[in-house]
Amino acid sequence: MTLAASSAPTGGALFATFLEAVPDAVVAVVADGTILFVNSQAEALFGYPSR
Repeated sequence: MTLAASSAPTGGALFATFLEAVPDAVVAVVADGTILFVNSQAEALFGYPSR
């Protein structure tokens, strides 16, 4: 395994990295209304920080 491959994000971290890179606002919400993820574009659109 190369150093680059061993330090690359996997699973959920990889998906979160992808969602941060897309140019659209993304908000992930479960059925009970709990917000699981908000990318920086959504923060800018709605004007609220994720934390």
